[in-house]
This record gives sequence, C-alpha cells and structure tokens, in this order.
Amino acid sequence: MTGLEVNMKKPGRPVTGITKDQQRALLRIWERDDYRIKHVYNIRSFLQFRRLVHPYIGGDCIMIPYHGMWLGIETDGHTHS
Repeated sequence: MTGLEVNMKKPGRPVTGITKDQQRALLRIWERDDYRIKHVYNIRSFLQFRRLVHPYIGGDCIMIPYHGMWLGIETDGHTHS
C-alpha cells in the first residue's frame, strides 16, 4: 500500500474554516477525476473526499492527497502541488 492509499483511506482531523473558494477548488478536483477517487480509493461522496483535507501548518492553505502528491489550495482557491 502506498502512502497515498493510506492517506486516502484514513481521513485526517477535520479542517474548519475552509473558504468558499477552497470548497470550489476541492469540487473541481473531485469532478476532474471522480472515477479513480470513487472506484480505486472507494470514496463515494464529495463529503468523504473533503474529509481528507489536512491543515497546512504555518499557513492558510489546506492540503489534500492526490495521485501520489499533495495539492495545496490557497484561501483564494489557487491550487498547486
């Protein structure tokens, strides 16, 4: 089992205070690759996917595991790896 699979199966601590722009960015990621997320990682809902979000220590962005890397989503919705 790769590190990504472990992260995709074990949600982190819930992150509170996600901005609307961050929520929209998460939805774009979910919609962009929903087959692999739903079937390979067995995550059936956007809410389950959103629970995988981790806080970024020392910053305002949130982090989510995605295809063997981490994506950071800034408060304005800008997504980077």
